[in-house]
Amino acid sequence: GVGIGLEGNTQYFRYDPATANGWDNTLSLTSFTNVENKRFLFFNANIELFQRIRIIKKGNDKKGLHWDLGIYGGPHGNSYTVRYNAAENNNNALIQTTIYDEVEPASNWNWGFTSRLVWNWIGIYGRYRMSQPSLDLPSLELGVQLSF
Repeated sequence: GVGIGLEGNTQYFRYDPATANGWDNTLSLTSFTNVENKRFLFFNANIELFQRIRIIKKGNDKKGLHWDLGIYGGPHGNSYTVRYNAAENNNNALIQTTIYDEVEPASNWNWGFTSRLVWNWIGIYGRYRMSQPSLDLPSLELGVQLSF
């Protein structure tokens, strides 16, 4: 049958503090020194439309083995965080954190294809993002999912 799903998702990406990356270049942050960590946060809310193919039926409560194949989409937000030591002398550590919100505003809509193989309530899934924020995000996502 055909199904609809709703989900929220948050992903953290950590970057090497000693190396400039695409976000540093885009935001002109190459002058930071004594950087402790860099992190990109990507969050979204999606609606999913999928076709469910039942492989093994187990009882009337719709448990068993099934395969879902579909498309998802929804709005997203993001931020880039740089944490660094702003003191001239590292013995007097003055830790500051700078957060840049919506560093990737070019496309505030996230969409792609999804596939999932589920046994009872647990499954493995794969997603391929078709919308491409311009820098440093993987297109393919694989994972384990609990279905309620």
